[in-house]
Amino acid sequence: MASKDNLPVWIQENIPDDAVWSEYYLIARKEETRSGNRVLINQTLKDPQEVTVSGKEVKDYLRDQSSPAIGVVLIVIGLAVVALMTVLKTLGASGGYLLFQLLIAVGFAGGGIYLLLKSRQLSAKLRSIDSWEALEPLIELALTDKVYNAEIAARKEEEGEQGAAYAGYFCIPAHAAVREDFEKAKSNFGLQENIRTSLVQAAAAIPAEGQKLVKKQ
Repeated sequence: MASKDNLPVWIQENIPDDAVWSEYYLIARKEETRSGNRVLINQTLKDPQEVTVSGKEVKDYLRDQSSPAIGVVLIVIGLAVVALMTVLKTLGASGGYLLFQLLIAVGFAGGGIYLLLKSRQLSAKLRSIDSWEALEPLIELALTDKVYNAEIAARKEEEGEQGAAYAGYFCIPAHAAVREDFEKAKSNFGLQENIRTSLVQAAAAIPAEGQKLVKKQ
């Protein structure tokens, strides 16, 4: 049974806003600089960090991810672009320009459909949750998203917008890094082999109790 928002009652009742979970993460960053025709890529690995997420942050994340709103908006934009194409065609717009508009429409609509299906899939998964064991992977997703966004915000504070388009971010729970389960990572770049090796070694050095999601309060 769903509540008045898009979170099921079980989650609403069992995740208080002031609950706190923690876990150790491995975090890397990429900086790409260009000098003439040369491209220099520097990847760095931070020391393992214990990070936390609150119950309110978890619920906000699940609401956002299971909401169809963004997907619907993108589909509407795609349809609006198609309508604009029809108008432009009657005004004699060139075929090349119309093709460009069509690609934009397909991109928006396709992205919207993907997000819509993804949100429905997560909503169905949330409705089936009735235990902490089933919920923990979703708490970890919320924590991963928080760590990733915090790295983007930290770089912006340090460097502003300079080189932002060429910056890269990577974060992964320690337990996943130890197993080299890089599908659990959130990243927008591929790790260099030496950084990957250092990452696995750093994660392995974390005590076993630090290699799992822990409820602090």
